[in-house]
Amino acid sequence: MSDEPGKGWLPPPLQPEPPSGAVGGRPGWAPPQPGYPAPQQSPGQRDPRRRRRWSTPVGIALVVALGVGVLFAPYLVKRPVSGPTAGSTAMPLVTVAPASQPAEQTVLTSGGDLGVVASFSAGTGTGTLTITRATWTHAGRMAPPVGKLYLIVEATIACADGTFDVSSLSLRTTSDPADQSAFGADLPDQFPGVRLAAGQQQSGQVGFVLAAGQVTVALLDQTTLQPVAERVVPGP
Repeated sequence: MSDEPGKGWLPPPLQPEPPSGAVGGRPGWAPPQPGYPAPQQSPGQRDPRRRRRWSTPVGIALVVALGVGVLFAPYLVKRPVSGPTAGSTAMPLVTVAPASQPAEQTVLTSGGDLGVVASFSAGTGTGTLTITRATWTHAGRMAPPVGKLYLIVEATIACADGTFDVSSLSLRTTSDPADQSAFGADLPDQFPGVRLAAGQQQSGQVGFVLAAGQVTVALLDQTTLQPVAERVVPGP
């Protein structure tokens, strides 16, 4: 309060406001106004977001590869082959000689009636029978029964007069007609079924399955099924 007479108290004068952005009356930093371009990235600087995007798949691939390696490692390691120890005794090697087996096959071109011509007379004609070759064998399209062999004969039948029907069923063994077997025996030239006229002949193979030994083979008349000629075949 003034001591001067006639004057009352006066407030202090107002100070002017500092400009916007000024601190303590001094100009300061102002934030950038919208619309200004963003700061540019230098050419040599990489985007950190790109590094993060690639680092995750690479890390997963490394973990998977490490797991596969651990899983298959025991199979890739060569294990030593254990040999006989110093205290072990080697087992002796025993060689067993195979039992003697009969010959695979026996081929006969002589003996008995082989190569000897036999004449016959049937109801429809006349002719001759000749057995030129006989083979005893174990081989065939299937194994023969135990204790038996295949007998394969090669025969020639000729017609001299009239006609004569022949086939693989024309030849039988006299001991047992059921011995004939053209199924298991291997017959590359099986006797065909034909009707022979005068002056004609036919050759072929007929198979039997029977015990080894001498056997008599008969030629049958197809009309009466009676034997008209016989030939003896020796055993193996």
